[in-house]
Amino acid sequence: MEPYRNGFLVTDGHFNRVLYVTLDGEITMFREFNDIVPTGLAVRGNLVYMAEAGPVPHLPENGKVVSFGPHSPTVTNIASGAPLLVDVEFGRDQMLFALSQGEFQRRPRRLSGAAEYRFTCKG
Repeated sequence: MEPYRNGFLVTDGHFNRVLYVTLDGEITMFREFNDIVPTGLAVRGNLVYMAEAGPVPHLPENGKVVSFGPHSPTVTNIASGAPLLVDVEFGRDQMLFALSQGEFQRRPRRLSGAAEYRFTCKG
């Protein structure tokens, strides 16, 4: 769940979608996906960053962090290669962190514009 505009966004991993919920409790579909299992969210400006666990058996190549805007027809891959991503959050200096159930190594770069974070699986 992540605060967004005058409400919040919440992932629905069972139906592979992100919902927008107003403070009055009105629920609308914000974004729908194929079989990717959306998990954690982070927001910067109008961009939403979302962790994808991927379908079972949660292979490293299916774990991704993506970004998208409220009206954007496309989703941008930000990072991939970590098994079973469960959350994504911003830390100090706009550093983007992804939480994975499993082991991996990352080579961080600052997030600005089209910067990418690449994750390399360990073992």
